[in-house]
Amino acid sequence: MAIDHRKPRKIVIIEDEVLLALDLEMIAEDVGFTVAGQAGRKNEAIDVIQRSGPDLCLVDVHLLDGPTGVDVARFAVENTNALVVFVTANRAALPEDLVGAYGIISKPYTVSGVKDALRHLLGVINDNNDADAVTPAELRAAAR
Repeated sequence: MAIDHRKPRKIVIIEDEVLLALDLEMIAEDVGFTVAGQAGRKNEAIDVIQRSGPDLCLVDVHLLDGPTGVDVARFAVENTNALVVFVTANRAALPEDLVGAYGIISKPYTVSGVKDALRHLLGVINDNNDADAVTPAELRAAAR
């Protein structure tokens, strides 16, 4: 087996439900990401993103301080090179342009579906593929 000399890819999980956050962390680590942080509130999330310099941010819409996930995603899109993906059960709460986020993983999700989506995202990050190559609908389908 060939050795992959690429640097470990960092993920930040912005999720207010602790069990879901832990589940996403385990799935991400299983796929090959290094978890750089987790947060459940807007200000904590922005701090974690600034400190960790993630390659990928998974962001829920509703956090402990209200529907502030869209603001977190906007911050990450505007201030980092990270791919941003919403993980939400409330697609209707998202703006049409997704504030520049790459896509959506809909809740409820399956572990295998999220693994497939994260493997795809890891490939996009590692290969520097064009982030517009997969539509949000295709990413949603991958997470089922």
